Amino acid sequence: MNTGLDLMIKNSKAVATLTGAVGLEFILNGKHAFLFGNSWYDDCEGVLKCDSYENCKFAVQKILENSIIDED
Repeated sequence: MNTGLDLMIKNSKAVATLTGAVGLEFILNGKHAFLFGNSWYDDCEGVLKCDSYENCKFAVQKILENSIIDED
């Protein structure tokens, strides 16, 4: 069954969230999550910490270019 969240994940490249579970749902489905706060899943693959304007801008540009991002 496709829910609204399933469709959003399928049709998105990433999601932005403060610390929410939606970020976890995205990374579990192979998508990126911009995380603006602190969460227990901070270090999971696919999480892009946005703790400054510059690193957030860089991450958005790479996703829009379909580039692979090395989070390290």
